[in-house]
Formats: sequence, structure tokens, C-alpha cells
Amino acid sequence: MILQRLNAAGPMPVNSAAALIMPLVPFAYVARQGKGSALNAAKVKLRSLQASGWVQIAAGMVTVQRTEKQISGLRRCVDELNKTGRCDTSAIWSNKRSAQNMIARMKRLGWVSPDDVWPVVSFVGEQPASADEFARHKQAARLKK
Repeated sequence: MILQRLNAAGPMPVNSAAALIMPLVPFAYVARQGKGSALNAAKVKLRSLQASGWVQIAAGMVTVQRTEKQISGLRRCVDELNKTGRCDTSAIWSNKRSAQNMIARMKRLGWVSPDDVWPVVSFVGEQPASADEFARHKQAARLKK
């Protein structure tokens, strides 16, 4: 959510970016990292995002380098399924268990054949796959628990 808000606002000074994300910084983060100051915690959060390569801070300006959606393995797999009809999950997820969990959820959505196994799956859905639909399905499953 922080990256989405920064990305929508475009390049801005560090203080403005910190003020923009202050409401999104959890209280526990403010207490631990900002020593009680939401502004300080937001600046620490910006520095941690910079260190992990999500944002760039140059000449006092904050710009988003990449968003979660741009690097999401799910998004890459959905794009491959829609473009070529196949997805090599082993090329996207290095962990076999993670790939198998994603394949199982895609099977429940009806995107891939129940007979498909790791690593390559083929798209059999009637309409194009979307990461938003996947997220809604995952959220509904969480709420059932």
C-alpha cells in the first residue's frame, strides 16, 4: 500500500513522501523504529525501502523504482498463461513447495487442468486469468479460516 501511494503521487521530496505514508506506518513500527514519532518512523521506512531497492532517494527526491505488482511471481505467471497458454512455475518460484501451492490455487480457480503437475502448467480457463481475481480468491479463503 505504501508503494502504491508513493507511485501514484510521483516523485516528491523526502519530507512530503514521509508525510504521505505516515498514516500507513503501523503504531508498533512508530514505537520501535521512530521512537514515538510517526514522521521519524516514516523516514526510517523510506530508508528501508531504499535499501531493499523499492525506492530511490536522489537529491532529496523519492521515486518508486519498482512496485510489488511489477515483480510479483504471480503476475509473471498470469501474464505467461494469458500470452502463451503455459507457465513454467519452476522458472518463477525457486521453492518447489511455493510453486505447488500456487498451482493448487490455480486449479481451484479453474485456470489450469486438474491433471497438470509441477513444473509446467497449461491454461484451460474460459476467460483470461487475472492477479486481482487470484487475490480475491485467496482473501476469501483466509476469511473462511
